[in-house]
Amino acid sequence: MITNAAHLHLVLNHLPIFGILFALCLLLAGLGLRDRSLKRAGLVTLILIALATPGVYLSGEAAEETVEKLPGFLETYIEKHEELAKIALLFTSASGVLSALSLLKGESRKLVALTLLWGLLTFAVLGLVGNSGGKIRHSEIRGEQPPAYEVE
Repeated sequence: MITNAAHLHLVLNHLPIFGILFALCLLLAGLGLRDRSLKRAGLVTLILIALATPGVYLSGEAAEETVEKLPGFLETYIEKHEELAKIALLFTSASGVLSALSLLKGESRKLVALTLLWGLLTFAVLGLVGNSGGKIRHSEIRGEQPPAYEVE
């Protein structure tokens, strides 16, 4: 059960990261095996990820309102995450456009290869976004010592 806006954002934000990885595996397999169905499945999946990512991005604003009230909140981590998320939104959108063009152009090998390369770059950007998001609430990711808790 989703309990608040931050929880919703945490659930949704995995979709682009793992979705694009799945799409790239399909695309790579399709290219390697010269299997049109796998290529098309990868391209369509990239388009779906591009369509879903704005919702993930928009859910971040409500999540910010939730976490900024929590102890230990640091605005700098949210700002960095938001900046990277905007870049990732552009990258995933471009992946979707390239995928649509690839489909419209009959999955030309060069255009599909370009889409695959752009998708790999997009995956890297999404990884940076995910890492920066983790730093918002996880001091261990930031390289800081987590607070000590007394055990009774």
